Amino acid sequence: MSGAVSFYFLMMLGTLIGGWLAVRSIEISLKALQSDSIDSDFYEAKLISSKFFVLSILPKVNFYADSIEKGADLVMEMKEELF
Repeated sequence: MSGAVSFYFLMMLGTLIGGWLAVRSIEISLKALQSDSIDSDFYEAKLISSKFFVLSILPKVNFYADSIEKGADLVMEMKEELF
Protein backbone atom coordinates (compact mmCIF):
# COMPACT_ATOMS: atom_id res chain seq x y z
CA MET A 1 0.00 0.00 0.00
CA SER A 2 2.79 2.43 0.81
CA GLY A 3 4.26 2.02 -2.67
CA ALA A 4 0.98 3.16 -4.22
CA VAL A 5 1.11 6.52 -2.44
CA SER A 6 4.84 7.10 -2.13
CA PHE A 7 4.93 9.52 -5.09
CA TYR A 8 2.21 11.70 -3.55
CA PHE A 9 3.88 11.58 -0.14
CA LEU A 10 7.20 12.76 -1.58
CA MET A 11 5.50 15.51 -3.57
CA MET A 12 3.56 16.63 -0.51
CA LEU A 13 6.67 16.68 1.64
CA GLY A 14 8.70 18.58 -0.97
CA THR A 15 5.93 21.14 -1.46
CA LEU A 16 5.52 21.58 2.29
CA ILE A 17 9.26 22.14 2.77
CA GLY A 18 9.21 24.57 -0.14
CA GLY A 19 6.42 26.47 1.62
CA TRP A 20 8.42 26.58 4.83
CA LEU A 21 11.40 27.99 2.95
CA ALA A 22 9.16 30.52 1.17
CA VAL A 23 7.81 31.78 4.50
CA ARG A 24 11.37 32.11 5.81
CA SER A 25 12.30 34.05 2.66
CA ILE A 26 9.36 36.38 3.19
CA GLU A 27 10.48 37.09 6.77
CA ILE A 28 14.08 37.73 5.70
CA SER A 29 13.00 39.92 2.77
CA LEU A 30 10.69 42.04 4.92
CA LYS A 31 13.45 42.62 7.48
CA ALA A 32 15.93 43.52 4.74
CA LEU A 33 13.50 45.92 3.08
CA GLN A 34 12.80 47.63 6.40
CA SER A 35 16.52 48.15 6.95
CA ASP A 36 17.01 49.92 3.59
CA SER A 37 19.25 47.18 2.23
CA ILE A 38 21.40 47.89 -0.81
CA ASP A 39 19.90 44.81 -2.45
CA SER A 40 16.32 46.06 -2.24
CA ASP A 41 15.51 44.94 -5.81
CA PHE A 42 16.63 41.41 -4.95
CA TYR A 43 14.53 41.32 -1.79
CA GLU A 44 11.47 42.75 -3.54
CA ALA A 45 11.74 40.03 -6.20
CA LYS A 46 12.27 37.40 -3.50
CA LEU A 47 9.20 38.65 -1.66
CA ILE A 48 7.02 38.44 -4.78
CA SER A 49 8.25 34.99 -5.82
CA SER A 50 7.86 33.63 -2.28
CA LYS A 51 4.32 34.99 -2.02
CA PHE A 52 3.53 33.40 -5.38
CA PHE A 53 4.74 30.03 -4.09
CA VAL A 54 2.69 30.31 -0.90
CA LEU A 55 -0.49 31.34 -2.73
CA SER A 56 -0.23 29.20 -5.88
CA ILE A 57 1.89 26.13 -5.19
CA LEU A 58 1.55 25.43 -1.46
CA PRO A 59 -2.20 24.67 -1.68
CA LYS A 60 -1.28 21.56 -3.70
CA VAL A 61 -0.38 19.96 -0.36
CA ASN A 62 -4.12 19.39 0.12
CA PHE A 63 -4.38 17.59 -3.23
CA TYR A 64 -1.44 15.34 -2.35
CA ALA A 65 -2.94 14.57 1.07
CA ASP A 66 -6.27 13.62 -0.53
CA SER A 67 -4.46 11.41 -3.03
CA ILE A 68 -2.63 9.67 -0.21
CA GLU A 69 -5.87 9.02 1.65
CA LYS A 70 -7.92 7.84 -1.34
CA GLY A 71 -5.57 6.82 -4.12
CA ALA A 72 -4.06 3.61 -2.84
CA ASP A 73 -7.24 1.60 -2.58
CA LEU A 74 -7.86 1.47 -6.32
CA VAL A 75 -4.28 0.46 -7.12
CA MET A 76 -4.29 -2.21 -4.45
CA GLU A 77 -7.36 -3.86 -6.01
CA MET A 78 -5.17 -5.02 -8.91
CA LYS A 79 -3.81 -8.52 -8.83
CA GLU A 80 -0.06 -8.61 -8.39
CA GLU A 81 0.50 -10.41 -11.68
CA LEU A 82 -1.14 -7.52 -13.56
CA PHE A 83 1.68 -5.13 -12.65
